[in-house]
Amino acid sequence: MLLLLTMTRRPVSSRSWWLAGAVASALVPGCSADPDSRADAHAETADASSADAFVDPAAPIVLSFGASATAITEGQSVTFSAVVTDPDGVDDVVGGALLSLDEVTTYGAFATAADEGAYSLALSWRDLDAATPIDFDLEENLTLVAVFFDQAGHRAERSAPLRLHCDGDAACDGVCTDLQRDPDSCGACGMQCGEPCDLGRCHGRAPCFAVPASTTCSAHCAALGGACMPTGCGPAALVYAAEDECLASAPVGYVAIEACDAEVWSGSDAWATCCCTP
Repeated sequence: MLLLLTMTRRPVSSRSWWLAGAVASALVPGCSADPDSRADAHAETADASSADAFVDPAAPIVLSFGASATAITEGQSVTFSAVVTDPDGVDDVVGGALLSLDEVTTYGAFATAADEGAYSLALSWRDLDAATPIDFDLEENLTLVAVFFDQAGHRAERSAPLRLHCDGDAACDGVCTDLQRDPDSCGACGMQCGEPCDLGRCHGRAPCFAVPASTTCSAHCAALGGACMPTGCGPAALVYAAEDECLASAPVGYVAIEACDAEVWSGSDAWATCCCTP
């Protein structure tokens, strides 16, 4: 007697195929469920990578992150806000901190708000300066990184830019400074003058000039359309052996000529500057 067994072939649902593919992906490196899912996963990974330096599937999930301002100056503040959850529940998130891009400097720890999973951190110009001294000629562009951790130590991060500026001036030790006029920082931070600073120079108002055979500051200033007036500006003239010494932000090694009508020393390769008013 011949027994015939028949099998009914049941259609396989798309979900079953997806589950099979998922298992294969877990067991075989590089294997994925189907080409479309691989493309979608690649796109999702690319998007995540643009925001996170490292994507950990077990890490907290930063739903949103941003700052109240993209640029601040002295006396101003900025607040960073984030909404964070976790695959194991929002209670698994233990907190976060705001770091420099190289993670050497910590600017502060995020505090939780009334809403579950909401975090914020307010930083003033002074707070930023205390963490890393603010010194620049025109402006400074920072990239600040918010890092959040769960109880297992998994991390997620987001970054935001912040521009520090002084409306065109420089910053010296966190203080907005006019390098063109500040006698304590004339031409550069910390360059102190014993006389007023004008146009970033510690001496006089007139530019350096090669001393001719015979001249006085009265004659030189008159030729520039001004007048010699050393009061409050130091000596009538400062004379140097070379042009680069005369052009230095904090000149040294000069010969002082006190009177406007006195002959400015004339010698080989002599350069001078007179204290002239417009």
